[in-house]
Amino acid sequence: MIKRYLIIATLILLHFSTFAQNKTTISGRVIDKNTREPLIFVNIGVEGTLTGTASNANGDFTLNVPDNLTEKELYFSAIGYNNFTISISEYLGKDAKVIGLESLSYGIEGVEISTQSMVLYRIIKDAASNIGQLFINKPYSFDALYQNELFVNQNLEKKREVLVYVSDKNGYEHRTTSYTDRNYNFQNISRNFEVKTLADGTTLMDDLLNFDIARSGGNILDTLFLNHYDLELLNSATIDSDSLWIIAYKLATPEIGETDVWKPSFYEGKLYVSKPGRILLKAEAHIKASTVSKHGLSVVATENSQQLNVEMKYTTTYKKTSGKSMVDKIALDKRFEDSDGNVSRNLASLLVLSENINNPREIDKRQYHENLLPDPDFHTTLKAQYVH
Repeated sequence: MIKRYLIIATLILLHFSTFAQNKTTISGRVIDKNTREPLIFVNIGVEGTLTGTASNANGDFTLNVPDNLTEKELYFSAIGYNNFTISISEYLGKDAKVIGLESLSYGIEGVEISTQSMVLYRIIKDAASNIGQLFINKPYSFDALYQNELFVNQNLEKKREVLVYVSDKNGYEHRTTSYTDRNYNFQNISRNFEVKTLADGTTLMDDLLNFDIARSGGNILDTLFLNHYDLELLNSATIDSDSLWIIAYKLATPEIGETDVWKPSFYEGKLYVSKPGRILLKAEAHIKASTVSKHGLSVVATENSQQLNVEMKYTTTYKKTSGKSMVDKIALDKRFEDSDGNVSRNLASLLVLSENINNPREIDKRQYHENLLPDPDFHTTLKAQYVH
């Protein structure tokens, strides 16, 4: 029995001595080698071990390495960048503890189509996986200007402008919860008609929010269905100093699970993805459907609610605020026919005026029906509050 206790005590001492071994603190910063901007969420670790960490929002990191590992190599890896390794002893001898990572160049221009498609799939997967980290991933809210013009047989029938408040319980971290997490209500309004029926008070807010594809499901960023798409590199370009790829996508036989549109017949679009960081900057889509419900794109169209020969084009752009990305503007051009053969065109947009990511006010439901009294000073109030 005494021998047994001695063995246990020895094991305990060995256990604590392992944790008590001396450690060397390694710290520094990781940046983009070309832009000199800090890189966040870079994986830093000792090769062949579980010792590791990640860089913070400023690109800074701190790592405690046991002294018996200081002869090994330190690795740095991040999506969209070439991996980098350096011996720990060499790193400790550097005067400036800054590591510059080179943007990964896929070199896809000019390669054969089959190879190019595989790389384009990878770029889109990277952009989709980056959303939870690089977009706002906590509760936030924003004020936006909703604008809508309805033309029937080329005649303007209804015009509406609304100051709308949108709250999001979780931000962009979980794309599948968009409908339950995002709510909105109308604050102030200007329009050229009276709200007499349910149809008069209906807006396209739900459709617009659904086209924030970084936040919503049922689109090309659902990578489970990505291999269903035909992809093509259209061009490399620069927008606001960001070097990016323009990737065209198309579904040969679109379904509701891939598009979130009831009975789609045509579905194609473009993604604008920055080369550094693989961040979604802009999305466009062109959609056609024989029948769509006036109550929403994914709702089953009944005889009383159907819009016929529907064609939609939308554009969604994203911006950075406080180091994180979020939606900036969504624009929709929707054309359709009714059962009497009248041709309608609905132009709608949602423009973010201001955002609150520190103290957002949460609302718990969507205001589907708008019936506010118009404000004759709407534009004056809007300008005074948001134009500086």
